[in-house]
Amino acid sequence: KNKQNCHMEAQSQNVLAVLKCINAEDKATREGAAEEIERWQKTPGFCALLQDILYQLAPSNDLNSMKSVIVIYKDTVVKHWELFDGFILPDAEKLQVRSKLTTLLMDFDDPMINEHVLHMLGEIAGRDFPERWPSLFSDAVQLVQTSSVPNARVKALRLILQFLKTIIGVDVKGYSDRDRRKVQRDHLAEYASNLFLLVVPLWLEGTNALLSQLSCVLKGEPFDASVIRLSGIQANTGMKIFQLLFSRFLDVFVRTNEEATTQFFMAVAQNLGPCVECCKAFYAQNQEFPERKNYLHTLLIRTLKLLDCTQANNPLLFVPFLDPFLSFYLHEFRSHSFPVADNFREKYYIQIMTFMADILSTAEYKILPDTSQSETPKVASIVRNYFNPNTAVELSRVLITNYMGLSAESIELWKTEPEELILAESSDLYQDCLLPCVEFFWYWFLEVNSDSAHKIGEFLTTFIKEADGSGDKSENMVMLKESFYHAFSLAGSKLTGRHVGFKSFCTGHVQNNFASQHLFVKRRIAEIVRNWCRIVINHNMTSWAFETLLNCLKEKDIVIRLSATMSLGDLLSNFDFEDPVFYKYLSPSIHQVIYLVNDMDGGAVTVQVLDIVNTIIDKTNEAIRPHAEEIIKCVKTLWDYSKGKKMVLAGIARILGNLVAALVGSPIEFEEVLLYFLVEILDYEKNKFLSVLDEGLVLWWYMLHQSPFLSPAIANQFHFLYQILEGNMGDSDLFQSGFNVLTAYLLSGKEHFFNKNAGEIVKITNLGVQNNSRNGIIVATVEFLKIATRMVPKEIARFREPLTQLFFLLLSPSCPSTKYNLDRSAGPSIAALFFEILATQQTFFFELMTHVQTQAANYGQVPLDNRNPMSWFLGCVLTKISPEQFVVLYNEQITVIGLAMMMQSTDPSIIVKTPEIIQKCMSFIVDIAKRKSDRENLHLYRPKNSLVYGSPGYRALEMVHEKHISATTEPTSFFKHEIQKCTQIHGVSWLQELQKTLQPELYSFLCHSAPVKEDK
Repeated sequence: KNKQNCHMEAQSQNVLAVLKCINAEDKATREGAAEEIERWQKTPGFCALLQDILYQLAPSNDLNSMKSVIVIYKDTVVKHWELFDGFILPDAEKLQVRSKLTTLLMDFDDPMINEHVLHMLGEIAGRDFPERWPSLFSDAVQLVQTSSVPNARVKALRLILQFLKTIIGVDVKGYSDRDRRKVQRDHLAEYASNLFLLVVPLWLEGTNALLSQLSCVLKGEPFDASVIRLSGIQANTGMKIFQLLFSRFLDVFVRTNEEATTQFFMAVAQNLGPCVECCKAFYAQNQEFPERKNYLHTLLIRTLKLLDCTQANNPLLFVPFLDPFLSFYLHEFRSHSFPVADNFREKYYIQIMTFMADILSTAEYKILPDTSQSETPKVASIVRNYFNPNTAVELSRVLITNYMGLSAESIELWKTEPEELILAESSDLYQDCLLPCVEFFWYWFLEVNSDSAHKIGEFLTTFIKEADGSGDKSENMVMLKESFYHAFSLAGSKLTGRHVGFKSFCTGHVQNNFASQHLFVKRRIAEIVRNWCRIVINHNMTSWAFETLLNCLKEKDIVIRLSATMSLGDLLSNFDFEDPVFYKYLSPSIHQVIYLVNDMDGGAVTVQVLDIVNTIIDKTNEAIRPHAEEIIKCVKTLWDYSKGKKMVLAGIARILGNLVAALVGSPIEFEEVLLYFLVEILDYEKNKFLSVLDEGLVLWWYMLHQSPFLSPAIANQFHFLYQILEGNMGDSDLFQSGFNVLTAYLLSGKEHFFNKNAGEIVKITNLGVQNNSRNGIIVATVEFLKIATRMVPKEIARFREPLTQLFFLLLSPSCPSTKYNLDRSAGPSIAALFFEILATQQTFFFELMTHVQTQAANYGQVPLDNRNPMSWFLGCVLTKISPEQFVVLYNEQITVIGLAMMMQSTDPSIIVKTPEIIQKCMSFIVDIAKRKSDRENLHLYRPKNSLVYGSPGYRALEMVHEKHISATTEPTSFFKHEIQKCTQIHGVSWLQELQKTLQPELYSFLCHSAPVKEDK
C-alpha cells in the first residue's frame, strides 16, 4: 500500500490527464477514465493527493482542472466517508481530510472551490458530530476568533452556517436519521448561546460597514467595492445563522442571556430604519448598482423574515420586542413610500403584511372587543394601541387605496391570457404574491376591529356611492373603485348585513350602476355574491344574486364570466333547492355556463366551469328532469365543438353520468343521444384519452343500472369492454369501473345475457385475475365472481381457470403468475369467495380443489397431495385468515358458515383439525358481534352497494344479496346447529375429546350448544 501511495503521489499529472478524459467525446474513453477514478477513490491517500494537486494548480489559475479535481474530491469524501462499495476512508485519513479541508477553505478564494469545500465539511459534520467530531463548533468558533482578515472571517461564518444548516435546517428521511438529528441538536444546544454571542457583533459590524459604503455611493464619494461585497456577505450570513438558531433556541437565549437577546433585537430595530432609508435613497436617485444594492435588499428581507418567524414561533417570548417593531411596520405601511413597483418592493410589502397579519391572528395576542382584556393583557394593550376604533377607518383607507388593487402583471394577464389569470389566482404559488397577503391581513384586521364593523362598513359603502356618482372614469378612479369593491366583497365574512345595509346597498346602488361599471369593477360585483352568499340567502336576495350573475355571464369579457361562474358555484353550494325561485334561473344559468366553455381553451379552468353544471345536477337530483333534454342538447353542441380537448370531453362525460344517475329510466328516455356519446367514448381506436374513458365507463355503468331492462341497443355495446380493458391493463381505476359495468350488465341481462356472452365474460374475468398488480382490481374481480356464482350457479364451472389463479394468489405471495402480496381487502375477499362456493356448491368445490391441487403441483407450488381436496384446501387457508384481516363483515360471516360446514366431514384429516376450526370460528363470531355493536361499522356489514339508492340496478343487487345464504343465515346460530350435527355424526366421544385441546369457556359453550347424550 505504501508503494502504491507513493506511486500515486508521483503521478499527479497522470491523475489530471485521466480527469480530462471524463468529458471526452469517445464513450470508451469516458468509461475507462471513470473506472480508473473509481479504483483510485478506493485507495488510501487519494484525498491527500487531490488536495496537493489543487495547490499545484493554484499558481496557474487553471480553473477547469481545479473544478475537475474538487468535484472528484467531493465525490470521494461523500461516497467513502462511510462504507460504500466495500471501502471506507481510514480514521487517520479522515482526521487529515477534516483538517486539510478547513485549510483549503481559508487558502482559496475561488467561489466554486469554497462551495464544494463547505458542502464536504457539512456532509462530514452530519456524519461525525458529536461522536467522532465533538469539537466541531468549538473548532469553528476558534476559526472565527483567529481570523483577522475580513475575507477569512466571512469564510469562517459561512462554515458555521453550513454546520447549522446540516444539523438544524435539513429535513431527513427515515427514523434512524431523525433520531440522529435529534441527538445532534441536543448537543448543539450546549454551543448555541456561545455561537449567538459570537455572531451578533460580526453581523452588526457587517451591517454598519455595508451601510457606510452604500452611503458613500449615494453621496458620490469614493467607496470600496470589495468592502461592500464582504460586509454584505458577512451581514447576510449572520442573519441566516440567527434564523436557524432562533428557530430552535430562542427560549434558551432568553432564559440564559436575556440582556444580550434584548440588545440584539434593539440593534435590529435601530438598523431597520437606516436600511430602509438607504434602499429608498437608491430608488430616489435611480441608482443602478444591482450587486451592491442587492446585498442590502437581501439583508432587509431576511431581517423581516427573521422577525416574522420569531414572533410566529415564540409569540410570548417576542412580547418585550413587539412595540418598537409594530411601530416600525405600521409606519412603513402608512407611508407606502417605495416609488418603483419592482420585485423587491413586492417582497418588502409582503413581509410587512405578513408580520401584521400574524400579530393580529396570534391567539396569545387575542383582543376582546371593547375591553383591554386578553389572555395576555400586556400584549393586548400593545396591539390595541395600534389597532383600535380610532385607527380602524384610517388604516382601512391606507390598505385599500395603496395595496388592494390589481397588479400590473394581473392586468396584463387579464388582457392576454384571461384563463391563466384565474388559474394563477387559485394556485399555491399565488399565495406568495402581495395581494393574497393583503387579503389575509384585511381578514384579520376586520376580525380584530369587529367593534368598529359599522364604521368600516359605512366608510366602504359611502366611498363607493360617491365614486360611482362622481362620473369620473379616469384610470386612477377605475382602479380605486376596483380596490374598494374588492375590499367590500372580501368583508362578507366579517361584516354582517346590518352593519352595511347590505340589502338596500346591493339591490339599490350596485344594481342601478352595474351597466356603467368598468369590467374590473363588474368582476368584483360578481365576487360580492360569492363572498356574501350566506347573507344573500338569509336576506331573501337570491333573485338579485342570480340576476347579477347572469348579467355578468352575458358580458363578453372571459374573466368576468369566469368569476360569475365560480360565484354561481358557491351560491348553489349554499342554496336551498326547494326554493321555487331557483328554477326560473336554472336554464339560463346552464346555458350561459355552456356558452362560456365554448369560448375557453379546454384547460383546467374549463373543468372547474363544467363542474358547476355537476353541482346543479347533484343538488336538484330528480327535479332536474324538465331541464335534462336541454342540458343534453347543450353538451352535445359543446362535444362536437370540443373534439381533441380531452379535459372538456371528460367533463361532459361526467355531466352526462351525473345526469343519468339523477334520473331513473333516463337511458330509455334519452337512449339515442346517450348512445351517440357512449359510442364516441368507447370506440377505443378513435378515443384513447384515459380521462375520457374513465368518465365514459362511469356513464356506461349509470346507464345500465338506471335502466329498468337491458335494451338491445345498450346490449350491443358490450363488445367494447374487453377491448378497453385489454388496452389499459395498468389503470386500476379504469379496470374497477370496467368490472362495475360488467356486473351491471349481468344484473340487468341476467341468465339470458350471460348465456349469450359467456365467452367474452370469462375472457374479461381472466383479464382481471391476470392484472393482479393492484388489490383494487382483484377485489373488483372477486366481487363480480360472487355475484356471478349467485345469479348463474349452473355456469360456475366456466370460471374454473380464473378461480384457480385466484387461489394461487391466496396460496402464496409468490405465485406462478405473480409476485405480489395481497392486502387486507383482497386476501379475505378471495378466501370468502371460496368459502361461499363451498357453502353453496360443494360438488363443484370438490372438483375445483382437485383441479387446483393438481395445477399447484404442476407449477411446483406444493407436492401432489393425495388427501381429500377439501382437507387440502383447509390446510392451505386456515392459517392465512384471521378476523383482523377482514374489512367487510359479510366476508367474515360466509367464512364462519363455510368452516362450520366442514366440521361435518368424516374425513380423519379434517376431524383432526376440528379444534382449530372451532377456535377460528369462535374468533370470527366474537369479532362479528363486536363490530355489529359498533354503529360506525354497520356500513361494512356486506360489500358496499355504491349504486344510486332505489335505482333498478340497486334493487337488482339487493335481491341477489337478500336471497343468498349469508343474508338468510345467522353465523352464531348456524355454528351451534353444526356443532349439534357433528355431535350426532361423531358421537359424544368426539366432544369429550375436544375438552383436551379447547379452552374451558369454549368447551362449555360447545356443551351448551350440543347437550351430551349417551353415546350410541
